[in-house]
Amino acid sequence: MNAAIRNFTRQGAALVSGPIARGSITSVFIQVTGLVLSFAQAVLVARLLGTEGYGLVAVALSVAQICAIIAVFGYSTLATREIAGWLSSGKQYLLPSFTRHALGAVIFLSVALGTIIAAISNFLGDYRSVILISTLIIPAVALLKLFRGMTQGFGDVAAAQWPGEILRPALTIGIVGISVLAAHELTAQSFLLMLALAGLCAVIAAAILVKRYLGQHGASSPGTTSSHSKWLAKATPFFGLSLLAVLQAQFATVMLAVFATPEQAGLYQPIARLAPIMALPATAAAMRYAPRVSELWKSDQLPRLISVTRTYTLTTSVLTIGATLVFAGFGPWILRVFGTEFASVAPLLWIVGAAQIFNTGCGPVGYLMTMTGHTRIATVAKIAGLAVALATGFAFIPSQGSMGAAIAVATGMIVWNVVSLVAVKRLLGFDPSLLQFVARITPSGRNNA
Repeated sequence: MNAAIRNFTRQGAALVSGPIARGSITSVFIQVTGLVLSFAQAVLVARLLGTEGYGLVAVALSVAQICAIIAVFGYSTLATREIAGWLSSGKQYLLPSFTRHALGAVIFLSVALGTIIAAISNFLGDYRSVILISTLIIPAVALLKLFRGMTQGFGDVAAAQWPGEILRPALTIGIVGISVLAAHELTAQSFLLMLALAGLCAVIAAAILVKRYLGQHGASSPGTTSSHSKWLAKATPFFGLSLLAVLQAQFATVMLAVFATPEQAGLYQPIARLAPIMALPATAAAMRYAPRVSELWKSDQLPRLISVTRTYTLTTSVLTIGATLVFAGFGPWILRVFGTEFASVAPLLWIVGAAQIFNTGCGPVGYLMTMTGHTRIATVAKIAGLAVALATGFAFIPSQGSMGAAIAVATGMIVWNVVSLVAVKRLLGFDPSLLQFVARITPSGRNNA
C-alpha cells in the first residue's frame, strides 16, 4: 500500500507541472468567472421576471440549445479530436478545408432549423413568442460551440472558453442593466433579444481568435482536396453523442413545461444552474484532458494515458465532493438569492449533487471513448442513460414536478456512467474509476503496484 501511495505521489507531482494541470488551472479560473457571471445573470432575470417569466425563458433557451446542437452536428467535438491529432502528426494542411466545410454546415443547419420552428410556431401555444425569438440565438450558440471545439483542439484553453463563458454573460448583464436603468420593462421576449445580441458579439470575438490560429497553423498543401462526405461521416457519431448529451441536460426543463407548468420549470432552473458548478472540477480539467487523450492514444502511449487518467479521476472526485457539500449544504440560503419561493427546492441539490459525485467517481469515461474512436459504444451508453431518464421523468414529473425532474436527471446520469465504465474497461483495458484505487490497496492489488 505504501509503495502504491508513493508511486501515485510521484506521478501526481509530475502531472502538476504538466500541460493538463496548467490547462486545468486556466480553465478553472475562466469557468469560475463564467459561472459567477451566469449565476448573476440568472438571479437578475429571476428577480425581474418571477418564476413564470423565468420559466418561459428557460423553455425557450432549452429549445435553442437543442437546436444549436443539431446545427453544430458534432463538428465541435470532431474539431477538438482532429485538430489535436493533425498538429501532432504534421497534417495542418487539412485545417482550411475542414473549417470551410464545418462553417458552411453549421450556418446552413441553423437557418434551416429557425425556418422549421417559424413554420410550426402556431402549434407552440403560450411558448410561441419566446421560442420564435430563441431562433435568433441558435446560430450564435452553434458557432460558439464550433469555435470552442476548434480552439480547444489548438490547445488554447483560455481562448476556447472566454468568448462564450465570460464575454457573453457579461454583455448580457450589461445590456439588461442599461435597460433597467433606462426604466424599460423587462419581459421574457426582450431578455431573449438582449441575449441574442450578446451572443452575436461573442461569436465575432471567437471568430477572430480562430482566424488567428488558422493563420498560424493552416498552411495549405499543394494538390490537397477536401471531401465533404468524409467530414460529414466523421462528424455524425459526435452529432449523435452531442444531441443525446443536450437532451439529457435539457429534457427536464422541456418535460416540466409539457407535463407541469412554467412555474415548475422556473423553480427547477436554479438547480440546473448550480449543477454545473458542482461539476466544475471535472469539466474544467476536461478542457485540456480531452485533446490530450487523443494525442496519447494516437501516439500509442497507453501507460501515460492510464497515469494521467488516474490522477484526473482522484483529483476531480475529491473536489466534486467538496463542492457538493458546500452548495447542497448552503442550498436554502443560496436559492433565496433568486427569490424566497426558490428555497423550497433546495433539497434537490443533494439529489443532483450525489449524481455528480458518482459521475466523477466513474472517471472520464465519456472522453475516453470519444477521443479514442469508440463513439458508437459511447452513443449506446448515452441512449441507455437518456431512455432511463425519460422513463423516470414520465413516471415522476407529472405528480412531483421539479422533484421528479431531479430524480430523473440523477437516475439517467448513473445509468450512463455504469454502462460507459463497463465499456471502457473492456475496450481500453483499464479501470478509470475510483475502484482502481481500491484494487491497488488490496493484497492482490499490492502485488501489481
